[in-house]
Amino acid sequence: MLDALLKATILVVILFVGGVDTGGTPASSLVLILDLFSRGYDLIFWSQGWSPGGLAFGLRIVREDGEPPGWWRALRRVIGSLLVPIVFIIGYAWALWDRRRQTWHDKLGGTFVVLGDRPR
Repeated sequence: MLDALLKATILVVILFVGGVDTGGTPASSLVLILDLFSRGYDLIFWSQGWSPGGLAFGLRIVREDGEPPGWWRALRRVIGSLLVPIVFIIGYAWALWDRRRQTWHDKLGGTFVVLGDRPR
């Protein structure tokens, strides 16, 4: 939730500072812009193994060997996160009963969310 709030705030600031007039822009276009910005934000931070919101809670994203995911795994993770809402959030809930506590986008990206240095 912290990352979602940060993404929305950054985008509003960019639009405001950039003087973008959204008055005539259809809401669907604004949602698309926010979603594309959000996916780019995720790709950049996930490739490094952290995000500002995750960092606030001591969470990191790692490969099985404990290293940051890198661009390719982060891209696969972003693509996986696009699929999760299509199937009614089952992909996120999957971590509740998965032996390795992975969501679908973690499985697709070959990543794990860890607290500190130890896998959860």
